[in-house]
Amino acid sequence: MAKHSLRPSHRLNVPSQKLKATRKPSPAPTGADETSECHPQALITLRNVSVRAGERICLKGINWTIHRGEQWAIIGPNGSGKSQLAKVIAGEAIPAKGELEYCFAPADSEVVPEDEVEYVSLESHRALAELVSEYHQARWVSFEGEDCPTVRAFLGVSPRARGNTQAELDTFVRRLEMEALLDRRLIHLSNGETRKVLLIRALLARPRLLIFDDPYAGLDAHSRQALRGILGDLMRQGFATLLVSRTLDELPDEISHLMCVDNGRGIARGPKEEILSDAELAAHTKREPGVTEGKPCLTLARRAEPRNSPEILVRLRNINVAYDGVHILRGINWTIRAGEHWALLGPNGSGKSTLLSLILADNPQAYASDIELFGSPRGSGESIWDIKERIGWVAPEMQVFYDGDSTCKQVVCSGFFDSIGLYQRCSPHQYRTAHRWLHDFGLERVVDAPFHSLSEGQQRMALIARALVKNPLMLILDEPCAGLDEAHRRVLLDLVNAIGSQTDTTILFVTHHEDEIPPCITHALRLRKGRVLRRGALAR
Repeated sequence: MAKHSLRPSHRLNVPSQKLKATRKPSPAPTGADETSECHPQALITLRNVSVRAGERICLKGINWTIHRGEQWAIIGPNGSGKSQLAKVIAGEAIPAKGELEYCFAPADSEVVPEDEVEYVSLESHRALAELVSEYHQARWVSFEGEDCPTVRAFLGVSPRARGNTQAELDTFVRRLEMEALLDRRLIHLSNGETRKVLLIRALLARPRLLIFDDPYAGLDAHSRQALRGILGDLMRQGFATLLVSRTLDELPDEISHLMCVDNGRGIARGPKEEILSDAELAAHTKREPGVTEGKPCLTLARRAEPRNSPEILVRLRNINVAYDGVHILRGINWTIRAGEHWALLGPNGSGKSTLLSLILADNPQAYASDIELFGSPRGSGESIWDIKERIGWVAPEMQVFYDGDSTCKQVVCSGFFDSIGLYQRCSPHQYRTAHRWLHDFGLERVVDAPFHSLSEGQQRMALIARALVKNPLMLILDEPCAGLDEAHRRVLLDLVNAIGSQTDTTILFVTHHEDEIPPCITHALRLRKGRVLRRGALAR
């Protein structure tokens, strides 16, 4: 595999040369009005910028200047437009109206302004996934990825890197505990490990502006703390950083300014202390609109008669999995019985995703292992579709690989058929069920919008609805709250708890945030370095 650069693939459908990106010398200041020419201390100026996502105007009338020495965060709920605003600055989205002016270099410079902005987001994760694999199960197939670069090779290709790159690489790798992964192929990394690689690559580039959209997504507690420290160090050194977040809780203290976005408009911007000292504005940073209160669709999850399910849903005996001589799982024994609800815990790279791939019938190594699913040993004649029919599943990998041209409604309806994409016609009852979930998760305005035009949080809610529409016997939720604002997070966790306590669906809940574990969860399996660290009843 010869391609290592994310930029061409990432921008394939975004002709950034159409952006108005002025690079002329900055004139003398004419005042504080942000509609004037670029201020000498400005990095980037947006004037009356509006952005279209699909057929919708998702941002309207944004005026904003980022000055040198300022460290900004964009705050807003799911669907507010904050990620689209970051994409405009990064050159990933084309303004439908207005001007975007970069102030990085004089007019005679050969610098391409957008190349001076480094952007890490779900889209950059998706771009990397497209480079190394064509489908999400490829990670588990032994013959896939033979020409895929290693982490070391990928991080060594950074054409715009500045400074002492090797020393910085060693520091970032050590602080994020990535030493053991340097010779691993990219295709074999977990979601959290891939996120770390993208973050390190962006940090090594030392651009004029670093943009991280939901920087802590998929990271375990230690990695979140380490990244927060790295970002704080860079900000104190004067490197301009822009973070995109739904919450103020995990922002580094060094963030000096906030841009608050809601319903596609900038509702406030300025020094963090001023915004947080204004009670109305501070409350607005926590307001989360658009979610139906109560227990969404719980009546649809109930059945008049209990299902005939086996007593043992999953039984794994002495499971060992290795790739390229690297052991991912060692001696795993685990039994999930009907009526039990489990949390699957462990740091990035502990083997959680590999373990789930065996249960989901995605990993061919299951046929060489002692695995029993829903009362039948693997390899006894059941198809993968027989297994998937009983499981509802949502995970970051699905969000990365799902076809962006599908509409939100099609994504939800595909859950009836366990397909990535909708290739069969739904019944009227199935359509009504899907629309009910879309309504209760606050997605009725984007039912027919392309999946790729939705915010990351909206995409996650659509995929959760996809997992729930068929009322599965087992519900596997892998980092379900990633990308969700506080209101959607509350609704989802209440729903999961109601399903676990009031229905016969068995829940397997995977998270790096143990405060998210719903009360209905009865047991926990904790992994570390591919081994069982602890297994049994969950202590509350």
